[in-house]
Amino acid sequence: MNALILSLLLAGSADDLASTRVHGLRLKAPAAWTRTDVPDGVRYDSPSKDAWLELNVMKVEPKRAAKKCIDELVEKLGEGWTHIKVGGHPALEQVNTAKADADHEEEQPIHVEVKSVTFIGCNGATKWVMTVAANKKQEQRYDKLIQKILQSITYAK
Repeated sequence: MNALILSLLLAGSADDLASTRVHGLRLKAPAAWTRTDVPDGVRYDSPSKDAWLELNVMKVEPKRAAKKCIDELVEKLGEGWTHIKVGGHPALEQVNTAKADADHEEEQPIHVEVKSVTFIGCNGATKWVMTVAANKKQEQRYDKLIQKILQSITYAK
């Protein structure tokens, strides 16, 4: 019994973070989540299949001031964005909630409410977009995880 408890404690949780680098960005991402390369970035899927995170990182051409980069993005994207700071530079956040059908082994799909949060950041040389979507019932868990990931983001020099 003690060996089982010890092995569970040493295994860590599905939300433990590990350092990684995606193009010009350093961050801590969920270590136990499945990582898949996507164009310009990576996608992580939770082991429980109730959340995913996608991060795309691109160079800014031509380079410009970080604030100008964000202002240009807001102009193109429109309203509904909250200005924040990530990695010491300007960023944007937008939260959305939608209803969706989740696949289930039985014939009837499961209806779930999904919360998605999109972040966009820019330091003038590198811009990035990160979207996290999760079952709204797990909102507290994933909101904490998102904050830890955001706090870990730094721009590579």
